[in-house]
Amino acid sequence: MPGSRDWTNLTRLVQKALPVLKQRLLQADKPILLVHPGLLERYLVMGLVEELRDRVGSNPVGSNDAPPALWLLVPMAANGLPAVDGVPVPVISSAQWTRIPQAWVENAHRAGTGVMH
Repeated sequence: MPGSRDWTNLTRLVQKALPVLKQRLLQADKPILLVHPGLLERYLVMGLVEELRDRVGSNPVGSNDAPPALWLLVPMAANGLPAVDGVPVPVISSAQWTRIPQAWVENAHRAGTGVMH
């Protein structure tokens, strides 16, 4: 529970692990898909997404300073900008996010039924 001694110790542990996680993500040589983003918000490290956003895809050919792409899968029930537990995902423009239609999730475009929901 936030404010408790256990919570303080847990957040310290997360902060100690964060540089290692960040370095491993930045050294990836393939696109990355991050899932379960609620943990980033819960432990107050959504700033990591912003740092990665600014570095991904910007490295010169042959450099391994950042992965070529980073995808953050954020489930959303409502319209609006992407958010994790009410905390906005740090995007700069609408070119950095999209809503995946339910028909695509259900794979209806390949189902051969010809019916799109």
